[in-house]
Amino acid sequence: MNRLITLNYFPRLLDGNIPPKTGEDAAQAITEHRQQSFREQAEICKSDRKRKLHEMASVIAKGRAAKRKKLAQKEKADDESSSSVSTSDVISSLLDQHGEEEEPRLSVEEMEELEAKLEKTTGYNEQAFLVQIMTEQDSEETQETIPWNYPTTDTEALRCRVFQDLWEKGYFLTSGGKFGGDFLVYPGDPFRYHSFYIAVCRPRTENMEALDIVRLGRLGSNVKKTVLLCSESEDGEINYTSLQWTGMN
Repeated sequence: MNRLITLNYFPRLLDGNIPPKTGEDAAQAITEHRQQSFREQAEICKSDRKRKLHEMASVIAKGRAAKRKKLAQKEKADDESSSSVSTSDVISSLLDQHGEEEEPRLSVEEMEELEAKLEKTTGYNEQAFLVQIMTEQDSEETQETIPWNYPTTDTEALRCRVFQDLWEKGYFLTSGGKFGGDFLVYPGDPFRYHSFYIAVCRPRTENMEALDIVRLGRLGSNVKKTVLLCSESEDGEINYTSLQWTGMN
């Protein structure tokens, strides 16, 4: 699997020159730049793989030596009935002596063989490498400012004030649409905690039917959360009313 290599630099397009103004020339220049970046990253990838191969050389050598020793012991076991000294005895003895004297190492020929095999088996997918995205605007034209018109209604304004008030109290909030409310309120990071409350924003002058109150209470009970009715007082303070379904005996 190809690895994403992070470069410490991002060369500018055309060695710092201003990109061509025409669309076809700019597209061609960007394509050539990306191809050059791919070749550079591929070389870095190759160097990185060779470096790791050399770091693992001692492990590979130990594995090969253990394999040879195991084969020699197997041949020795097969030839135990022979009275003469077999070739496997000699090999096993030499391997034992070699292992006692020093750690096994790969020869220069073996390293070259591994590097050649790595070069043949390693493939590089151009889609797996970094792509430089041109974010600098070379035109002096200014873009039209888009006005931000939120909130535009009293309900949206109330939701914003409730969100701000709960956030300033240290709670974390996410969307509560799936639970029939405006927000889900967490005591901490949502990745670590379950939500405790379902915040439902209602203007203080809005009338609520008893059936709606019962529905919200049962909803909170079913999902094991407390429903908070959030409204704003005349002096701008956010008031909270909790609903909990206790059932009937």
